[in-house]
Amino acid sequence: MTGSVDVVASKSRPFQKGIVVVCSFIGSLVSLPVVLSLYAMPAHARRVPGSEVIRHYPIIIAHHGSGEDWPENTLYAIRQSQKHHVKMINLTLELSRDKVPFLFHGFRLSRTTNGHGDPEAKTMAQLKKLDAGYFFKRHGRYIYRGRGIKIPTLKEALRASHVKRIFDIKTHRYRDLIDKLAGILTPGDWKDSVFYSTDKSAMAYLESKYPHATVFQNRDKTRKLLLDNKIEGKVDVKNSANWAWLGFENNRDMNICEHFTLGWGCTSVAFKNLWQRGMTDAIHRQDPAVHLVMFGVDDCALYDYATTIGMDAIYTNSIMKMQGCKLREQRRVLKHAHAKWHVTGVK
Repeated sequence: MTGSVDVVASKSRPFQKGIVVVCSFIGSLVSLPVVLSLYAMPAHARRVPGSEVIRHYPIIIAHHGSGEDWPENTLYAIRQSQKHHVKMINLTLELSRDKVPFLFHGFRLSRTTNGHGDPEAKTMAQLKKLDAGYFFKRHGRYIYRGRGIKIPTLKEALRASHVKRIFDIKTHRYRDLIDKLAGILTPGDWKDSVFYSTDKSAMAYLESKYPHATVFQNRDKTRKLLLDNKIEGKVDVKNSANWAWLGFENNRDMNICEHFTLGWGCTSVAFKNLWQRGMTDAIHRQDPAVHLVMFGVDDCALYDYATTIGMDAIYTNSIMKMQGCKLREQRRVLKHAHAKWHVTGVK
């Protein structure tokens, strides 16, 4: 999974936010075959000998189907995200009372629908009666009320999506949900799906039942990796398991605790910039095929930072906003490059 590439010339700032850097050869030219070859390389590995770092954009992943743009975790959000050219969608899985996997985030129906109570206490037939766009508001208006937007089943979501999916398992009944996957996902669905959960027991059970499944690294391991780098300045990649996908927030409040003879002492710490360039480079050197994902990217400053440090992908609640951030940065760097360089010989 690599970011998209845009070819731009830049000399002075190797970590220029946003765009790709082409060449710092003074008096030399970048040939079209060299430029085209960059597209076949992993995003973090794009280099031209003697040049500055080749930049890339992180993949924009629609969190909950881009829940700030459309009613979250719905078929409507899936289709709209795909219409706007996303390459991956994150969706949340829960389990109905009659054991049907469906899309919803949280345990209060009243957060997004006209229903009440725990969604997992309802049958799928009861959930289907609810309006999943009921509380979506834009410019002070509930624009999706009464438009037939329903809570979808996993099976319906798979039929509606033609891009890669990340399924976040959010249920205490994870064994029942995971057992159901065998009868729902086709071989093609397994290939195009990645699984994540903050519950390490859920992920361990999924991996034991479906060894072929693609999953995120255990969140505890990713957290330790980030904190070791942040606090001690080291990146211990040798003992880390499951490198296919790693995801975590860049800024996170945590409790740091120590144990002593008379008990425990804990301090709340607001960590900033848990993801850093040296760390992403070290991980990519260890495994060039790894996918590093920054969660919770909802403003241009954080998107630019994710691009600068070499993240492979970002979660966002608004793909429209992030696509705007990307376009703004493209225009800025193109203007900067045009002012500083005159590239000739490339037709």
